[in-house]
Amino acid sequence: MHLSEASPVDDQYVTCFNDCEDKCKSEGNGYSFCEMKCDTDCLAKQALGRLHEYLMQKTNKKKLKRRPHTAALLSRSKT
Repeated sequence: MHLSEASPVDDQYVTCFNDCEDKCKSEGNGYSFCEMKCDTDCLAKQALGRLHEYLMQKTNKKKLKRRPHTAALLSRSKT
């Protein structure tokens, strides 16, 4: 069997899931409902976080690739 340490993303998922499940159960919902709801919600948050990181990396790379005259053109268009 191969075991690996949990990544920070997995730790974030576990924290999200446990918090969500506690809240869901305290609202009177059952185990299966809470498990499905929290799994869906936390996976969506995880995917959104990854997408945000990806887009930020792409945006930063584009800023680095801009030519010096691009900034001058952009400043002219604002006036």
